[in-house]
Amino acid sequence: ANGTVDTSFGTNGVADFMLGSAGSTMLSAVTIQSEGKIVVSGYVATTNAAPGGWDYDGVVLRLTTSGALDTTFSSDGYEIFDSLTGVSDDHDHFYDVEVDAGGKIVLVGDASVSGVVVRLTSTGGLDTSFNSDGIFSETIAGASGKDVLMALGLDSGGNIYATGYSDTTATNTDVAVVKLADTGALSTRFDSDGYALFDS
Repeated sequence: ANGTVDTSFGTNGVADFMLGSAGSTMLSAVTIQSEGKIVVSGYVATTNAAPGGWDYDGVVLRLTTSGALDTTFSSDGYEIFDSLTGVSDDHDHFYDVEVDAGGKIVLVGDASVSGVVVRLTSTGGLDTSFNSDGIFSETIAGASGKDVLMALGLDSGGNIYATGYSDTTATNTDVAVVKLADTGALSTRFDSDGYALFDS
């Protein structure tokens, strides 16, 4: 609490992880569970047949309070997600993560050209009570370009709010706000269709 490095965490205060097969791991967000475990999201690089020889897969990992991978989460402490929208060799990224009141883990990001919201159980599996497969994906403004969801918030009713941007035309990008119900469906009480776009 006084700003000094906590040497009881990881190695001399640093927990270091290299999870991608290409040796590149990018971590973008962190949240703390009620019991003190640490949930981190991001993406890792692999080297398959994606354009340019690179593919990025979303990753979420959970650490114990001492900075070690928590093996009660997905058996090895982390889970990598590829082809979230069913498109092979796409790019999947997680940019933000939160834990809801029931201990489920909610992530936002993008996959291929769609914005995605993913909900996991407390042990790291896809939560099938959320949109039937644990994944919400949407090209918000149609097929004009790419949608990315970059930040999220949760309310006491379990609703999920995600913000990011949407390419509404080939030459225009709008700020996007999306609201999902606890079930993973778009909340039609929010701007009639579950999302609002703001032209910057």
